[in-house]
Formats: sequence, structure tokens, C-alpha cells
Amino acid sequence: MTKPIQLLLNIASKAITHIYKLLNKITNIIKLNGGVMQTIIKTALLLMKEGGIRRVFFHLKKHSSDEKTSIYSYNIDDANKLDLTSPIFSKIKPLKIDRNKKSVLFDMLFCQGGFHGGGEYGKAVFGDLVSKVNLRNDFVIYVGMNPKSSIDESILNLCQNNLHCIRFVYVENSNDIRRLVNTDVFDVFFAPALVVYSQGYQYLKTAGKELGFHCSKTRIVGTLHDIRDFEMAMDYANIYNFRKAIGCKFENKLNSRKLQYTLKSFDERANKLQKMYQNIIENESVSSIITVSEYSLKSFKENLEFKNEIASKISVLYSCMKHRSVPVAFSPKGYDFETIKYFLSINLGRIEKNGSAIAKAIDELFSENMFPEHYYAVLTGLDSLAQLDIDIKNKDRFIILGFISPENLEYLYSNAACLIYASLSEGFGYPPIEAMSYNIPSVVSQISAIPEICKEAAIYCDPYNLTSIKAAIVECINNPPSNEILDNRYDLITERQITDLNKLIDIILN
Repeated sequence: MTKPIQLLLNIASKAITHIYKLLNKITNIIKLNGGVMQTIIKTALLLMKEGGIRRVFFHLKKHSSDEKTSIYSYNIDDANKLDLTSPIFSKIKPLKIDRNKKSVLFDMLFCQGGFHGGGEYGKAVFGDLVSKVNLRNDFVIYVGMNPKSSIDESILNLCQNNLHCIRFVYVENSNDIRRLVNTDVFDVFFAPALVVYSQGYQYLKTAGKELGFHCSKTRIVGTLHDIRDFEMAMDYANIYNFRKAIGCKFENKLNSRKLQYTLKSFDERANKLQKMYQNIIENESVSSIITVSEYSLKSFKENLEFKNEIASKISVLYSCMKHRSVPVAFSPKGYDFETIKYFLSINLGRIEKNGSAIAKAIDELFSENMFPEHYYAVLTGLDSLAQLDIDIKNKDRFIILGFISPENLEYLYSNAACLIYASLSEGFGYPPIEAMSYNIPSVVSQISAIPEICKEAAIYCDPYNLTSIKAAIVECINNPPSNEILDNRYDLITERQITDLNKLIDIILN
């Protein structure tokens, strides 16, 4: 290195040292949320401690490259008690991979930030993986999670009790995990939901592009639960016609020009989603794909180009039973759920749950005096009835609940007259099984994966037919499946779930 360049580097290094404390104060004041500036400041703060400007630029270059990525870990105490006003990087240190043991990188980031079925699936897989690794003693699990995002207490407790086989890797988004996988430093990577790695993907909004994995040594095992958003986009014309027929306001306001534009946009989205899912199953770095029902596998075969080499890496393993909370009683708005009778329908904020039709069917049954006045409808996942975009006459008999904690949901299951689950598309369907555990019968959709899961232990309806939904609700109250049928089906499903979870862990650990 020439003397002028060396002199400039020395001057720059001293200048950076003087402004280090100022930068530290700035990051305490400005609460940035993951932008480029945050990355630069935090990385600089960490790395300026390690040897001057040359080192800083070297690490920044590594941070921006898919080929070379710095890996940082944090202590479990930092994850549990993090002071968000302080720079997170001040509590992070470079992570050393234990080369004496095999390594599994686990995407826990997908399971953070709220309660959703895919996340609960991931947590259940993680719990069993930890148990199996404890028995083997030849693996270390590297858990990718963001200490700024909410983390289940049960997961934290599990990690705290197994620190001998668990390390933590700091990530902020799926791009961070993708870069980690592409470093090829881990033996195995498990993704509870492969689709989130399709770049630019947003469920029911935008299709993703390439999966972005191009590792050659790390073996990728991931779950592709279904291709539900593709199916919904393909079926949008039927969905539109049905919602218009039952009185949904948005669909009834669409003029012919806007309707044609909307239909065309859904056709385009379906084509893009089809290409995205094709890219996922064809990605050469993904060695094993798990799907969660025979229905999902059938849908793959019917809608994607299914070559022999693709078929050989896909396994049908039922979604494992989620961690179940103990029911905790609650009485929102003064309602006593142990004395009133109610129909329960959950997560209706999502269009595939068919909430507008379910509410309309119940409302018409109330108007027709098919049920006494002490019967109500309890709908979760909604801010208000208006969110369903449909006129309801018997509003005083609808109890609208937003987010429900797992323990409160269990309480609602345990006291319901029946569960109504008339979904337009499901890759598996946890709720009817969870209701079965309390001997609560369900009205379920006769399409997608639900008949495969419920068999004879449910009352079926056509989710695109309001008369069918109403008839099924009446049948479920007047002539439900017997407790023996519900118990037998529940036992068979849970036995299959246990067996398939063991198979999945064997695939991960090879």
C-alpha cells in the first residue's frame, strides 16, 4: 500500500474513532426499523471496534453479498430482556460454527410476530427436533430469529433448557436467512414455509420470483403446505359470482369495465403464482419438500409440471399437532360463554375463510327463527361486522372478537355448540381437529383437504352455496356426529400426526 493511501486510511480511522460515541448516541435516539441506514450504522458501530476503516469496508462488503455473509449470535438473556432503545449490535458477537457436530439452521423467524397456523406448525416441529437432537448428541441447532420481534414464551423456555445444543443467529428478515443458507456453512436448513423465500412474495397480494437458494453443500428441507393462493386466483370468477349473489357490497359495486380489469389481474396473478411454485419445486438446492395432505400433493400434480425427479423429493406428512394451551375463561363484553349457546367461526378476516357467507347463513337462520334467542354467533379475527362487507339484520346476536389468544381460543372451542369452517380452500385444516378434542362437531367445506382430514366426523356443505351452508348448520345441531365418531377420528389423526412428525425429523437429521 502506498504511503499517501496509508496516510489517508490512518486519518479516516482516527476520525471514525472520534465520531463513534456520537453514532452510538444517534442510534439510541433514532429508532430505525431495518432500513439501509440502520444496517450501515449498526455494522459500523460493531466493526469499528475491531480494527479501523479497512475492516469496516471489508465487512460492509461482505454484508451486502449473497456469497459471503457475516453471522452473528446473541445470548438467550438478550433475546428475552432486550432494551430496544439500545443498539442491538452492541449485544451481538460473531458466531462460531461448531465443526465437531453437524449443524441445523432452523427458521424461527417465520414463527415470530403473531399467532398463525404455519407458525404454530414450525414451533411444533422445532420442539420435536430439540427432543431428538438431545437423544443423539451429534447436532447443534442454530435458531434464526429476530430478538426485536415477539417470541413465544414456550419457545424461549425450551431454548433456555437446552442451551447445550442450541445457538442463536440474529436475522431481521427472510433475506438474511437466505444469505446464511447460501454461505454453505450449515449441514441442513429447515424452512417451515418455503414459499416465504420467493423474493417479493406476499400472501394473496403479490407473487414472488426466484426462490433465491443456490447452495451446494447445505441440504434444504422445507414445507410447501399448499398452493392455496394460486387456487384462489384461478377460481376468482366463481368467488366473485358467489359473493355478489349473497350481497357483498364490493362485488355488487363493480361495473363491467372494473370487473373485466379485476378478472384479468387475477388471471395474471395466477400465471405468476404458477411460475413461482414451479420454481420452488424445481430449485436444485432444495433436496426434500414436505407437503401436508394428499390433497395438496394432488393439486401440485394437476397444476404444476411434475417431473420424476420432483416427485421423488416430495413427501406427504400431515401437519403436526400444535402446542395446545389450557383453556382460560374470559367474558368479553360481559358474555358468559358457559351459559349461552353459540356457533363459532374463526379467523374470518381472511377471504378464503368465507366469513361473509358464514355470517349471512347464520343471520338468515336467526331471521327464520331456526334457533332460540339464546343462540349467538361468535366470530373471531374481525375488527367489526362491517369488515365482512355484507348487511346483517340480527347484529345484536353476533359477538365479534379480534385477535384471540391460544388459551382463550381453546375456551371458545370447549363451550361451542358447533364450529363452522366453510372454507374455500385449505391445505390441511387444524380447527375441526381441535374442536374434535372437546367433542364439538363441525360444519366443514366439502372441497380441498378438509374431507381427507375429517372423514365421517363432520357435517359437510358446499361453501359456494348459502342454502347448503344453512342446511349443514341445522343438521350439525340436530343430528351431529356421535362423540364416539369424533373421538375415533381424533385419535386416528393425532396418531398419524405423531408418526409423520417422526418421519419429518428423520428427514431433517438424515
